[in-house]
Amino acid sequence: MIEKMPEQRKQVYQLSREHGQSHKEIAAQLSLSPATVRNHLNLALQYIRREILTHYDMESK
Repeated sequence: MIEKMPEQRKQVYQLSREHGQSHKEIAAQLSLSPATVRNHLNLALQYIRREILTHYDMESK
């Protein structure tokens, strides 16, 4: 599911969740503002939640 995300969003998610980097560290590494990092992370988490709920809903039918 993560592989379907846009590349930059996927990078932000992986650096945050899989590598434990802070928003500030990710922003510096990817030449983004911390606000952009937060936005990408929020969108990634929304996407994951939506995919899980969709999958769960399909399984329960």
